[in-house]
Amino acid sequence: MKILFGMDKIYDDWKNDNQDAYGKECFKFAEDWAELMEKEIDKDNDIKKVLKEKALETRMQATNYRLCTEYMFAVASNILVNCWEYGKYLDEFNKTM
Repeated sequence: MKILFGMDKIYDDWKNDNQDAYGKECFKFAEDWAELMEKEIDKDNDIKKVLKEKALETRMQATNYRLCTEYMFAVASNILVNCWEYGKYLDEFNKTM
């Protein structure tokens, strides 16, 4: 997962503060989802198009058959919006859903 420039420490602190089972799953889901989207972005390089076409598909792949509640999705989205290199684009996409 590509962390937004200058957010490394904030991300690491946030992740370290959430080491219970649910917190770990939220961060694991966010990281897996971001990495799947990054692969698609690397192929196409049109971030908005990739999110429009692949965000939901990659979200399902990122759950990897784990229980993923709507709250976990909201937490993972928040993590990505605030700390991921492409978070501002995900935020725009989320507002259209």
